[in-house]
Amino acid sequence: MTQFLLATSPAGIDKRITDLGGLISLALALATVFTAARSQALQTRAKEQGKTKLRVLRALALDLVLLAAIIALTLAALPLFLDSVRRLDVTDSAGALRSVFVIDWLLLCGLIAWQLGISWRTFRQMHGRPWTHATPTQRPA
Repeated sequence: MTQFLLATSPAGIDKRITDLGGLISLALALATVFTAARSQALQTRAKEQGKTKLRVLRALALDLVLLAAIIALTLAALPLFLDSVRRLDVTDSAGALRSVFVIDWLLLCGLIAWQLGISWRTFRQMHGRPWTHATPTQRPA
């Protein structure tokens, strides 16, 4: 019980944020870069004439894996986010670390929304497309 009380004290929360901070920052940066790349791929694929459902399905699989990773990261940090919000004090300089962590966590939620949009638009690209490229018919001699 004492460990639980110490972990939710402002100093305990700050230590947990410090321990997790580098990992969260790196993951947020990488997820943002990968999501931006998936967004660019979506725009490129939208202009592509001969895309097939299979090609779009492969792209959708990548989008969904990235989405699952971002959701897992966000959920893993949820208990610390809740503790940080409970002990949030924006008027005290000691609360700055918790404030920044709360902002980072909210940015992860925004990243989830962005990736959901990309996945949905990728899924919609399958509509009306053949599964594979049709082989050209042979002409009679």
